[in-house]
Amino acid sequence: MNPLDAQLQDYDSVSKFIKFLLMASIYYMIKHKSLRVWLKDEKIIAAMHKYRENFFSGAPGDPQTDKDYDSVARGLTLVRFQAVYQEWIDLNLEKSMGIKADDPLRDDITLLCFMTSLVARTPLSRRRGFDLLPCYYKAFKTKTTPTSNQQQWANADPAIIDDVVQRAMTIVLKLNMDQYIEDLDDNDEFYTCMEGYETANFVCCSETDTAWRRALLDGVPELLSMRVNEGSYQVVTLAHRFMKFDDIKFNKECVRGLWAGQVQELVFFGSSDSERASIQRLPHIGRNLINQSCDVPIGYPIYVSPLTVSTSSVDMYVGDIQPLNGLKKRLSSKREAQPPLPPV
Repeated sequence: MNPLDAQLQDYDSVSKFIKFLLMASIYYMIKHKSLRVWLKDEKIIAAMHKYRENFFSGAPGDPQTDKDYDSVARGLTLVRFQAVYQEWIDLNLEKSMGIKADDPLRDDITLLCFMTSLVARTPLSRRRGFDLLPCYYKAFKTKTTPTSNQQQWANADPAIIDDVVQRAMTIVLKLNMDQYIEDLDDNDEFYTCMEGYETANFVCCSETDTAWRRALLDGVPELLSMRVNEGSYQVVTLAHRFMKFDDIKFNKECVRGLWAGQVQELVFFGSSDSERASIQRLPHIGRNLINQSCDVPIGYPIYVSPLTVSTSSVDMYVGDIQPLNGLKKRLSSKREAQPPLPPV
């Protein structure tokens, strides 16, 4: 787990974090297959008309963290938004839709991206100074909901919140981590990075989300989430790694001899010594483990598992995991090839 508090402890880092959030929301908005449908929706058109009449959004913003803050109007404005993000919007339009700067749809899409950016940063606007993490953690775990009448246009289609705003809200966590290995200040590099996320096999969501459990069962190689531990906000990263295991087979006469020695000491000699005649001796034959595994009261096993029945053959997720199926086949073939061991 990586501490997130140290990464967002000043205004510059918070400003870059919000910029990544808005750039991700613009990317997902322009990439979405329903964009042209949204531009024809009556509810969205009516909202866009109001924004055209009054370019001042009414959102206060923060002059220290919002790069598109208008110091003259003292708030977030479409004019400042275009000055900061228009180059990024044009890059997305050209690469995703083939739209040039002289296309009439350019202004409508830019306005819609501005409206989406206001919805995306609303959950973070309740922060105190650069203390962003409490607000972001809440927005990361729960679905963003438009709070003002000015933002009700986002309810015209649930995909606007789910596929654009909330998706950007979660992916910005990975962007914030990858900025140390990628040049995300360059628009072309940022676009390439976002395209890589589209094809990469990883999941970034809350640990309470059903997608997290599904990803664990499906064997997704990389998982990313956020967690609070004793007031500290941390990034949780899970990744597949190769692990080596050693199989050990004990000689049955050795086990019988050690168990018989314990029975003789405790039952016939009546020893009450908790050390049981230097039980730590002879580590090369596993004396400690063997004596512990003897039946109670002679042994003292740390844990004895109850009888467990496997559900891997009927579980809808586990049954589809190919590595697990291959492991079961290999174990069954080895078990059939070897003769059964005599009872100890």
